[in-house]
Amino acid sequence: MLPVFMELTEVPRFLQLCGTEHIYRIPILKVQEYSLEKIEEKHLNILIPFLPIRFRKQIGEVLTEEKKADTAARENVKRDLAELLSGCQAALGHEGERGVLPESAQKDIREFPWKTCRYLLKKDMDLYEEVSEEVEPAIKLSREIIAELKDDIQELQDDIQELQDSKAALQLQLENACRRMIDEAVKDGKGTEETENMLMSVFSMTKREAEEKVKVYRKE
Repeated sequence: MLPVFMELTEVPRFLQLCGTEHIYRIPILKVQEYSLEKIEEKHLNILIPFLPIRFRKQIGEVLTEEKKADTAARENVKRDLAELLSGCQAALGHEGERGVLPESAQKDIREFPWKTCRYLLKKDMDLYEEVSEEVEPAIKLSREIIAELKDDIQELQDDIQELQDSKAALQLQLENACRRMIDEAVKDGKGTEETENMLMSVFSMTKREAEEKVKVYRKE
């Protein structure tokens, strides 16, 4: 029995020391030979993030100085990448419908082809943005969702600030009204308890709140 933590490269030496000879094969998975249809058929969704690499040579050519001005070549790259990314989206959606992938896994896998594209197009982010625009609205990336959430959060913060400002203004008006009522009560010769009862009746204050207002504003 092979040791559990043995490195693959150590296996031949281990077998030699044991006095036995074994022939074994290590299968090679050629990712770029798999079509989206085949990946979907075999549920090999983990391969999807690597698919944009098949356009590495094509992308490398349009990034050279000679090809940068070649509009047709750039359009071909944009079209091919957009078709691939849209196909990845559709394949992941089908896997979700079949119950093979939960929604969280779909979202995670969906991001990785875009990260691969971003890496491949890091020298031409304009082309990356063009690909993004071509695919939208079929795919909404996390960066777009985050941007929308930031806008919503900012709007909510603005609303909160507006409410706080309104609350402060209302509180100031309440204080002024209490002070004026207490001043009038003193002028009319009303006692402390009667003044407190007036505040409780008019402003729906508790006994304690009315006592505090009278304590602050009543000047004999």
